[in-house]
This record gives sequence, C-alpha cells and structure tokens, in this order.
Amino acid sequence: MVMKDLKGDVLEHKNVKEIKEVIRQAICKFSEGDSDYFFNRLIPEKYEAKYNAGRLAQLIKDVVST
Repeated sequence: MVMKDLKGDVLEHKNVKEIKEVIRQAICKFSEGDSDYFFNRLIPEKYEAKYNAGRLAQLIKDVVST
C-alpha cells in the first residue's frame, strides 16, 4: 500500500522476471548518478515527519488529558 501511495513499483513475488528488471533498472540509474529516479516529489502528507510528529503530540496530549 505504501509503494502504491508513493507511485513506486508494485510487483507480485511470483513475477521474477519483472522484479529482476526493476532491480536492474534501479542499479543502472544509481550507477549513472541519476538521483531523480529515486526521488518522489509527490509524497502524501501522511508520510511526512512533521505531520506525524504533530499527530503523535496530539495523541499524547489526548491521553494525558483523559
């Protein structure tokens, strides 16, 4: 689910040929220094540290105040 949210490659474990190709492509991009290949500009807020720190702080406040 996380990878779908992040628009990453999602493959079934039985798709060995496709998995090999995705890994090969990632290795090539890494070797070429193509950091943009690994960067996702559209990360949903629910995965951001600031958002989750705020959620955690609110949860703690709610527990302490009950």
